[in-house]
Amino acid sequence: MNTPTKAITAIIGIIATTLSSTNPNMPDYEHFIQRCALEKAKQISGADLLYHLVGDVSAKFFIRHTERRDYLFISTYGTELNTYVGGTYRIGAVGMLNNFYARLEHDGERQEWKCY
Repeated sequence: MNTPTKAITAIIGIIATTLSSTNPNMPDYEHFIQRCALEKAKQISGADLLYHLVGDVSAKFFIRHTERRDYLFISTYGTELNTYVGGTYRIGAVGMLNNFYARLEHDGERQEWKCY
Protein backbone atom coordinates (compact mmCIF):
# COMPACT_ATOMS: atom_id res chain seq x y z
CA MET A 1 0.00 0.00 0.00
CA ASN A 2 1.48 3.36 -0.98
CA THR A 3 1.37 6.46 1.22
CA PRO A 4 -1.65 8.22 -0.38
CA THR A 5 -3.69 5.02 -0.09
CA LYS A 6 -2.75 4.64 3.59
CA ALA A 7 -3.71 8.26 4.25
CA ILE A 8 -7.08 7.86 2.55
CA THR A 9 -7.74 4.62 4.43
CA ALA A 10 -6.83 6.32 7.73
CA ILE A 11 -9.12 9.29 6.99
CA ILE A 12 -12.02 6.99 6.09
CA GLY A 13 -11.40 5.01 9.28
CA ILE A 14 -11.40 8.17 11.41
CA ILE A 15 -14.64 9.40 9.81
CA ALA A 16 -16.35 6.01 10.24
CA THR A 17 -15.24 5.76 13.88
CA THR A 18 -16.44 9.30 14.61
CA LEU A 19 -19.83 8.71 12.99
CA SER A 20 -20.42 5.36 14.72
CA SER A 21 -19.33 6.61 18.15
CA THR A 22 -21.55 9.71 17.94
CA ASN A 23 -24.65 7.87 16.72
CA PRO A 24 -27.29 8.80 19.34
CA ASN A 25 -29.36 6.11 21.05
CA MET A 26 -32.96 6.00 22.28
CA PRO A 27 -32.27 7.63 25.70
CA ASP A 28 -30.54 10.48 23.80
CA TYR A 29 -33.65 10.81 21.63
CA GLU A 30 -35.89 10.88 24.70
CA HIS A 31 -33.75 13.68 26.14
CA PHE A 32 -33.98 15.50 22.79
CA ILE A 33 -37.79 15.24 22.87
CA GLN A 34 -37.91 16.56 26.43
CA ARG A 35 -35.68 19.54 25.59
CA CYS A 36 -37.65 20.43 22.48
CA ALA A 37 -40.99 20.05 24.21
CA LEU A 38 -39.80 22.35 26.98
CA GLU A 39 -38.52 24.88 24.44
CA LYS A 40 -41.84 24.86 22.60
CA ALA A 41 -43.80 25.02 25.85
CA LYS A 42 -41.90 28.12 26.95
CA GLN A 43 -43.19 29.91 23.85
CA ILE A 44 -46.68 29.71 25.35
CA SER A 45 -47.19 31.69 28.54
CA GLY A 46 -47.46 29.44 31.59
CA ALA A 47 -47.02 26.22 29.65
CA ASP A 48 -43.55 25.55 31.08
CA LEU A 49 -45.18 24.83 34.46
CA LEU A 50 -47.50 22.35 32.76
CA TYR A 51 -44.52 20.75 31.04
CA HIS A 52 -42.70 20.25 34.35
CA LEU A 53 -45.77 18.50 35.70
CA VAL A 54 -46.41 16.14 32.77
CA GLY A 55 -43.33 16.43 30.54
CA ASP A 56 -41.60 13.23 31.62
CA VAL A 57 -44.79 11.19 31.28
CA SER A 58 -45.55 12.60 27.82
CA ALA A 59 -41.97 11.97 26.67
CA LYS A 60 -42.22 8.32 27.75
CA PHE A 61 -45.58 8.02 25.90
CA PHE A 62 -44.00 9.58 22.82
CA ILE A 63 -41.01 7.21 22.94
CA ARG A 64 -43.31 4.17 23.16
CA HIS A 65 -44.73 5.17 19.77
CA THR A 66 -41.33 5.72 18.17
CA GLU A 67 -39.58 3.26 15.89
CA ARG A 68 -35.78 3.49 15.73
CA ARG A 69 -33.70 2.12 12.88
CA ASP A 70 -29.98 1.94 13.42
CA TYR A 71 -27.66 2.14 10.41
CA LEU A 72 -24.36 2.10 12.36
CA PHE A 73 -23.39 5.67 11.43
CA ILE A 74 -26.84 7.26 11.70
CA SER A 75 -30.19 6.38 13.20
CA THR A 76 -33.66 7.26 11.98
CA TYR A 77 -36.66 7.73 14.24
CA GLY A 78 -40.28 7.68 13.15
CA THR A 79 -43.31 8.46 15.27
CA GLU A 80 -46.95 8.59 14.30
CA LEU A 81 -49.49 9.78 16.85
CA ASN A 82 -53.19 9.84 16.02
CA THR A 83 -54.91 12.18 18.45
CA TYR A 84 -58.34 11.45 16.88
CA VAL A 85 -59.45 14.99 17.78
CA GLY A 86 -56.42 16.99 16.64
CA GLY A 87 -55.46 14.85 13.66
CA THR A 88 -52.40 12.76 12.96
CA TYR A 89 -48.87 13.89 13.78
CA ARG A 90 -45.83 12.34 12.13
CA ILE A 91 -42.37 13.14 13.33
CA GLY A 92 -39.30 11.96 11.48
CA ALA A 93 -35.79 12.48 12.78
CA VAL A 94 -32.26 11.56 11.82
CA GLY A 95 -29.69 11.22 14.57
CA MET A 96 -26.00 11.65 13.85
CA LEU A 97 -22.99 13.39 15.38
CA ASN A 98 -24.84 13.57 18.74
CA ASN A 99 -27.57 15.75 17.16
CA PHE A 100 -31.05 15.26 15.82
CA TYR A 101 -32.50 16.78 12.69
CA ALA A 102 -36.28 16.47 12.66
CA ARG A 103 -39.41 17.45 10.80
CA LEU A 104 -43.00 17.53 11.96
CA GLU A 105 -45.97 16.75 9.73
CA HIS A 106 -49.53 17.43 10.83
CA ASP A 107 -52.24 16.24 8.46
CA GLY A 108 -49.98 16.70 5.43
CA GLU A 109 -48.52 20.09 6.45
CA ARG A 110 -44.76 19.90 7.12
CA GLN A 111 -42.66 22.04 9.45
CA GLU A 112 -38.98 21.91 10.26
CA TRP A 113 -38.33 21.07 13.87
CA LYS A 114 -35.01 22.51 14.89
CA CYS A 115 -33.73 21.76 18.33
CA TYR A 116 -30.13 20.69 18.85
